[in-house]
Amino acid sequence: SIHANVSTSILSGDDVVVRLSKELAGVKRLVFAVSGVDGILRKPPEEALDEDLITEFNPHSVSFVSKHDSEIDVTGGIGYKATCGYLVAKAGIPVVLVRGEVSSRVLAACKGEHVCGTVIKA
Repeated sequence: SIHANVSTSILSGDDVVVRLSKELAGVKRLVFAVSGVDGILRKPPEEALDEDLITEFNPHSVSFVSKHDSEIDVTGGIGYKATCGYLVAKAGIPVVLVRGEVSSRVLAACKGEHVCGTVIKA
């Protein structure tokens, strides 16, 4: 077979945006439009209240509990987005996570406006 020695893997879009953000000239910000939540929560979504939204995240000063179902999402979930976002923030690029279902928030975040979500700080 022509493909006998070929292995496959899944590359997370989170890895791709880290590389693009750091290597392309002129990147102004990175916006993660996440599903079902306003940003990074201190608790899993089914346990979280409004006050559990982490508005500013730095992995060295803020912690959260992340549940990740690798049967559904093999690319890392919200925890991996936090890790990748931090790498981009360390490069001096603003990073924010917002609820993807609210298009006005996504657009505002892309414009650099303050929105309900999580800003990742380096």
